[in-house]
Amino acid sequence: MTSQSLKLDSRNAQSCSGLTGRTSGLPFCDFSYHVKSVALVGSLVTVIASISIPCSEGVVTREATGCEDSDAKGYGDACSNAEAMALKRAAAKFGLGLHLYQK
Repeated sequence: MTSQSLKLDSRNAQSCSGLTGRTSGLPFCDFSYHVKSVALVGSLVTVIASISIPCSEGVVTREATGCEDSDAKGYGDACSNAEAMALKRAAAKFGLGLHLYQK
């Protein structure tokens, strides 16, 4: 399990939904990141990851999957690319980093 700690502001899960990766003036909170499984499905490396954010109501968790062809050519290896995809998708379910997808 990978855990990351930032400035604590756990008023509620919504206080963290504005976190976009920029550090000036935005609320930060504690969160944890966990890889739940890594599997080879055919030629795809599949990763299930979750992000958990503690808040006054309890811990809120979002899960997502990522996959990458094990024979893919390009930057990074298939496992790390699938993990990164799962992490980005789980973060997007909290509304985090959505500005990265805007054109």
